[in-house]
Amino acid sequence: MHRPSQLPARAPPAKAPATARASLQLRGSRARRAPRRRRRRSRPRSIGSGRGKAVSGKAVSEFRNYRVDEIFAEGDLIRHKKFGDGVVTRILDPRKVEILFKDEPRTLAQGLTD
Repeated sequence: MHRPSQLPARAPPAKAPATARASLQLRGSRARRAPRRRRRRSRPRSIGSGRGKAVSGKAVSEFRNYRVDEIFAEGDLIRHKKFGDGVVTRILDPRKVEILFKDEPRTLAQGLTD
């Protein structure tokens, strides 16, 4: 038999992480988790608010197909094969233009020649 002085020392019980401890509520002899807060889905910022006014209700003939060899001006309506309809918001430099599409603004090339 082992004597109490010869028993190996026990390690203290591991503590639960602070977040787990905070979410426990003690009631009587049972521990119960507090209800989790539901995260609100944030609404995407209204990126296309200016785009909607510029693009909606326009005739197909008013849109220019996007090509890297063309030069664009602010306010031009652009139809891109991948990104859809957009409006030129600003000219960044002679070779770059920012176009506001439905999902987000994109920087595209302009005025490139072979």
